[in-house]
Amino acid sequence: TYVPEERFPLIKQPVLILQPHEMLLEKTRTAKKEALPDADMIEFPDITDAIDALREAGIRVVGTDVTGGEPHDRGVLTSPVAIVMGSEPHGLDGEVEVDAWCHIAMPGRTESLNVAMAGTLLLYEARRG
Repeated sequence: TYVPEERFPLIKQPVLILQPHEMLLEKTRTAKKEALPDADMIEFPDITDAIDALREAGIRVVGTDVTGGEPHDRGVLTSPVAIVMGSEPHGLDGEVEVDAWCHIAMPGRTESLNVAMAGTLLLYEARRG
């Protein structure tokens, strides 16, 4: 489902933005249709265009990194917020301009969660406020 930019001001919940590799994009569309048929899916040709549109609507954009930025549970995800995540093998491109960066602190030798689990945790924390 394509959602026009003018609908952004109506967003009351946290937004998750993924920067998937092209080969994963079709899988993402299919999974969304099956798991969340009533949810809006917004597609832009470039992640920068999506970020610019969200900012224009007054939504703060937070990027994710394995170790950089603030811990996810220290208030960085206050609404309205869009969380930007990269792909599992490469992460989010450090050149992407976001308003803040956050990470999920991992105990022990574990480096990170997979992108689905991390996205779930970050959306939960943003929703919890």
